[in-house]
Amino acid sequence: MKLNEANIKTAKALIKKAQRISIITHFNPDADAVGSSIGLYYYLKKRKKDATIIMPNPFPAFLDFFAAGVDMIIASKESKKACKVLMESDLIFCLDFNMIHRVGNQTKDALHDSQATKILIDHHQEPEKGFDVKFSYPSASSTTEVLAHFLTALSGKRAIDFGIAQAIYIGVCTDTGSFSYNCNNAETYSLVSELVGKGVKVDKVHQEIYNTFSENRLRLLGYAIYQKLKVFPQYHAAYICLSNDELRRYRFQPGDTEGLVNYCLNLDGVTFGCLVTERDRVVRLSFRSKSDTVDVNKFARKYWSGGGHIMASGGTYQGKLSDVITALEQQIKTL
Repeated sequence: MKLNEANIKTAKALIKKAQRISIITHFNPDADAVGSSIGLYYYLKKRKKDATIIMPNPFPAFLDFFAAGVDMIIASKESKKACKVLMESDLIFCLDFNMIHRVGNQTKDALHDSQATKILIDHHQEPEKGFDVKFSYPSASSTTEVLAHFLTALSGKRAIDFGIAQAIYIGVCTDTGSFSYNCNNAETYSLVSELVGKGVKVDKVHQEIYNTFSENRLRLLGYAIYQKLKVFPQYHAAYICLSNDELRRYRFQPGDTEGLVNYCLNLDGVTFGCLVTERDRVVRLSFRSKSDTVDVNKFARKYWSGGGHIMASGGTYQGKLSDVITALEQQIKTL
């Protein structure tokens, strides 16, 4: 990955000049969003910068093991404080999203209106125009992979210490489904080798992320697969739908449905999978594909005001869950 040299020079000057720097990521932050935010935060703090992470809402509890001790604002709990920080920033890093509205309702207006220079570091397709400097590489496995190259371009390989390396590895690992998709580039594995060389314990990270479930999360997983999986073999598709009531029954916490959509693709012959979750008044859809001929980025953009990657994407709908299911089942027939 060769980053734009002019953009690197600009970013380096902006960081040097900035007095107050904010880091913000997308609503419902996943491990790539959290990892890239924390990795960049550590880098800026080492350079004595006044840096603040803004998370739109809480991230999955299984990421607490490496996020402990990192100061951040949760905008869904402290929206006024988050907006104030954004408006008073000199420089804002936008990580792991390509459209400003994806930061959520609490902060999207403040992010849009802030006069701070906005630097995008991302790997989603077709970023919008609301960013001043872009490091957008859709071919990368993850935003953390882009961040690794960004930090190296700024300060050389010495820029990445153990804390930053672990944050980057967590993003790369999870955004590739533990290296099961979007990871056919040898450069990704060269990066992972370097991260292990910095002290990252791959087995420990895997244990924390993939093998540390609460009882409620494990029971929800079993219920979703046994009771809620619906398969359309003639269209090579499957989906799982969970309502507000069902999530409450299993005392849902952020991250409890992480990876659930991938179980749809474990079925022989299924190339399109979807997880539908109802959360308060918003229905969220997570799409996955295991075929180059099924582009879920286009699917999400066309039907669900969403987007993402060819094989992993998402969308939202404000309305009745039953309407979503009716529409989704008709859309599946067009695959």
